Amino acid sequence: MRRSSSQKVKKLILRRAQDKLNNKNKFMKKGKLKIGVCGLVCEKCPKYIKKECPGCEPTECCPLPECANKKGIDVCFNCKEFPCKLNYQKGPIVSELLDHWKGN
Repeated sequence: MRRSSSQKVKKLILRRAQDKLNNKNKFMKKGKLKIGVCGLVCEKCPKYIKKECPGCEPTECCPLPECANKKGIDVCFNCKEFPCKLNYQKGPIVSELLDHWKGN
């Protein structure tokens, strides 16, 4: 199946955003533990273990890395809007914990 020109451009844009985020994000790797934009240790994340998350690559299933990059932040916890709609809908953290952090 051939990829359309717009799909190639979108993939290139997402790849560049991820590269920029990885270069900027001082917290991504500490030793052998990879810490995602969502704030979780990837190796302990159920979505990462089940191969549902590629580990902070901007994808359709996880818009968090792209969002963080656009806002110029390293992790979602540094965002003034945290927890936001994306965290509730697409993030790996359960809504009860997000509600707790939000103060609900």
